[in-house]
Amino acid sequence: MFQVLVVGASVGGLATAAQLQRRGVTNFQVIEATNRSARASASRAVGLWTNAWQVLDALGIAAALRQASPWNTTEFWVQDLPTADLTAHACLRRFALPRGHEFRRVPLQALTDALAASLPAEHLHYGMDMEQWLRQRAAVSEPASTPEMDRGREKLGLWESPAFPPDLFLVGADGARSVVRHRLVGDDRPLRDAGYVAHTGVAQLPLPGCNAEDPGNALGSVELTKPGRVLLLLGRGDGTRLGVQRINEHQVFWFYCENCGAASNQPANKSKELRMLRGSETKQRAWERVSRSVARPHGVLWNALEQLFRETPAEAANTFACADLFPPVYDGTLGFDDVPVALVGDAAHPITPNLSQGAGLALEDGWMLANLLADAYIRNGNRDEQQAEQRQEHWSARVRRKYRQRRRWRASVLALRSRATGAVLQLPLPSSTLVTIRNRILLPLALQPHWFVSHANFSARG
Repeated sequence: MFQVLVVGASVGGLATAAQLQRRGVTNFQVIEATNRSARASASRAVGLWTNAWQVLDALGIAAALRQASPWNTTEFWVQDLPTADLTAHACLRRFALPRGHEFRRVPLQALTDALAASLPAEHLHYGMDMEQWLRQRAAVSEPASTPEMDRGREKLGLWESPAFPPDLFLVGADGARSVVRHRLVGDDRPLRDAGYVAHTGVAQLPLPGCNAEDPGNALGSVELTKPGRVLLLLGRGDGTRLGVQRINEHQVFWFYCENCGAASNQPANKSKELRMLRGSETKQRAWERVSRSVARPHGVLWNALEQLFRETPAEAANTFACADLFPPVYDGTLGFDDVPVALVGDAAHPITPNLSQGAGLALEDGWMLANLLADAYIRNGNRDEQQAEQRQEHWSARVRRKYRQRRRWRASVLALRSRATGAVLQLPLPSSTLVTIRNRILLPLALQPHWFVSHANFSARG
């Protein structure tokens, strides 16, 4: 029999473990180097499309998350930020979510907590890295070291740790800058910088204007945070955009993207400073940029936006550089111990946030890999223990091959589509004519409802 070690309590890692548990495979452990409290981030709220909800339904945790984020998206509004007009006639593009689809914004902590709660506590270890786990699992009498094993441990930086167990299957779920991908699989490619950053935050509701006596101010707040609406406000060709989406009764998510580096003609030191913003600095930067974009300050939308940023706690605001990795890498082996490795989520395919599919792809990865592992476990579980080593090599190679074949194409297509979407939306447009072409020709073509949501087509059945 084999055992599964999941490195990283990320969405993909926890989904892998949760589906293994549901399939009756209990010989797994999840380790996370950071403490659980350190992983909580009030500024992170992930978009979950139909594909993600399919997996969450299959895992049995979707109902609780829908209660935490009760409003499914019913309409998308794309509008002009400088005009600052939230009326329907001013929309650049407006459409309803096609029937059968679902899109909600969910706090990342709520998602990971729900996944973790579905696992037995003894299978989940925070504050434990790979070396600590290996030491804990080590036999009293360790096998003699070999030059090949020594070279492998040097590569991993695990000189003093025991050898990997011979029946181990390793799942790398440790994020975009994955140590497992870099050191164990041997993929040392740097992430591709997309050339823009995203400032994100979660504001607390109600905004003060909703209860104010000023009817214009109240109208702006209500329209800005209307449940069931995704609002995207585009800059006038300056490589900026602002998005707003209601999470639940008490929270609203916002993001603001702006170009940095070569795309914005900023000096290198300024671009670096921009990428390092956190907390109140993120709020201040985003508000300064938004306020410059609005052509008519102190109007309805202006007041609502000002309240939105003001009611965002410092700890609920963050800035991150948008980046991706192409092509994705899904598997490999530890050459010195022949330990099979598979990668899930951002460890396999960091993706830009333009489609809101990072968490969805991670859930798909974890669900599919766990099913392949469970199938192999059931097939091999009752066979003769003789030739176990040969059988281990055979089933692990088959699992990794099937996993790679089933996931690589979808992840590649979505990564390229997200990259292209971001490139178009962030493209600096030096003339009003080009802005008009974008708004009247490109946007209607790109935002055909059924094409727009086609990336969310996925079936989590079987």
